[in-house]
Amino acid sequence: MNLKYLFSVAAIVLLLAATSSGEIYQYTDEGGVVRFTDDVSLIPEDQRPDVKTFESVQSNYSLEETVQESSTLSEDTWTGQVRITAKDLDAMRDDLLREFNALEAEKKALGDPPPKNAKSGVKAEYTYKVTDLNRRIDKYQQRNREFQKKVDEFNSQIGR
Repeated sequence: MNLKYLFSVAAIVLLLAATSSGEIYQYTDEGGVVRFTDDVSLIPEDQRPDVKTFESVQSNYSLEETVQESSTLSEDTWTGQVRITAKDLDAMRDDLLREFNALEAEKKALGDPPPKNAKSGVKAEYTYKVTDLNRRIDKYQQRNREFQKKVDEFNSQIGR
């Protein structure tokens, strides 16, 4: 009985977690570095009205649905959809480029590691910053791979 209860609770928690989504906010800090966060309280008060918001959960793209829909469209309409997708890809590329430049600037601002005889607090702080930067670089690389897949799908749609 206890095992069934535990399994039921675990299933409910997993189902609720699968449907949750959040927002990612983009802002520029005092040093001119573009930052991304999911915590609004980290954004300076004066920048909150102009902050860019992104949904953290994207809908899944289905190539089969697009093929079925496109077969019933006229060529003019299909060309219009391709242009919209190309513009979307250009915007995504620009966002990725801005994020890449921000990560590079932050990496450069991080500087060299502290010397071996530095205080442990300084070493720990540097290690924390490096770990955080590496985590964000990994996320950027994942988004870049997803973008590249979308570009490849787009190119196959238009026959390139």
